[in-house]
Amino acid sequence: SNRVRDVVEDPEGVLWFATRDGLTKLENGNFRTFSTRHGLPDNRLRDIELAADSSLWVASRGGLCNVDNDQFRCYTESDGLINNRIQSISKADNAGLWLGTEEGASFFSNGQFTNYSVDEGLANNIIYATHYDREGNIWFGTFGGGVSIFLGNHFKSYTVEQGLPNNVVSSITEDR
Repeated sequence: SNRVRDVVEDPEGVLWFATRDGLTKLENGNFRTFSTRHGLPDNRLRDIELAADSSLWVASRGGLCNVDNDQFRCYTESDGLINNRIQSISKADNAGLWLGTEEGASFFSNGQFTNYSVDEGLANNIIYATHYDREGNIWFGTFGGGVSIFLGNHFKSYTVEQGLPNNVVSSITEDR
């Protein structure tokens, strides 16, 4: 696909591409694309993260997948995920994953999901971006609610009222 959402290089030097047509890997000069035929729940991918064990976590419009040795293990709403339409993945220090979806956030650890939405204090349920910062905080960029930070037991949000130029936040990064 001409639409690449993310690129990750694994420890063996293999490049992985999240595209609108599946997960593509470039290994030894050869491309191979994995799709729903290979176990993905949906071909429209949004984000990828490299796990500590060198497997990949893949965010799709159909759920979360772990890819190890070209084999897929996928998780969906039926497994406890708040929403299958995942926009963003961020790794936490404790080996957990924070997921931003179109209906809130999920924290995934040890095969279990903990879910958060506006009911728990998130500024907006549509999350475009997640960022786990060096102080151990998770940030959420939302569609119309600005930015929310999870402080362990509650959310604090920032909007145009606190100085953001816009309440639609599609990317978050941290300076050094």
